[in-house]
Amino acid sequence: TTLGNPDSIAIAGSPAQVIDDMSRWIEAAGGVDRLIIQSDQGGMPANRVRASVELFAAEVMPVLARQARTVVA
Repeated sequence: TTLGNPDSIAIAGSPAQVIDDMSRWIEAAGGVDRLIIQSDQGGMPANRVRASVELFAAEVMPVLARQARTVVA
């Protein structure tokens, strides 16, 4: 799920949903050279924040990195 406007958005959901939303957002923005990720919404317990970051790193980052290499190559 994507919330916000083109300058400031929030993306949440399953890894597949996040990949889809982030890919569309990055393409619409004409590419990005960095992302700022905030994973501790609303006082989440540390173990849930850690699990969220680990899931993002394992499932989402590799796909976005492959997409970036495809665009650059």
